Amino acid sequence: MQIAIVGIVFGSFLLFVKMILEHKKQNVVLPTVQEGSSMKYSELEERILTTVHEAMEPLIARIDELESAQLLASSENLLLGDSSEKSSNQSRAKSIDS
Repeated sequence: MQIAIVGIVFGSFLLFVKMILEHKKQNVVLPTVQEGSSMKYSELEERILTTVHEAMEPLIARIDELESAQLLASSENLLLGDSSEKSSNQSRAKSIDS
């Protein structure tokens, strides 16, 4: 039983040391591989915002078209509704006068 516990602790310690060494190895290798191709956070943020705005432009234009069409339709309905009410009120007034 004691041998199993010692084995587990020792194995965990070795695994931990191996992970640290691999991490350090990757940190040493990565900067040399990507040297010169890095970009600042602000540049990345600017590129992302530009891309998002470019992707949203057609959607915003379509929303504006739909809102204009809906506004035009609702104003036509209001105008037609008002004129039909006026004509019906005028015809009622004429029939009452007669």
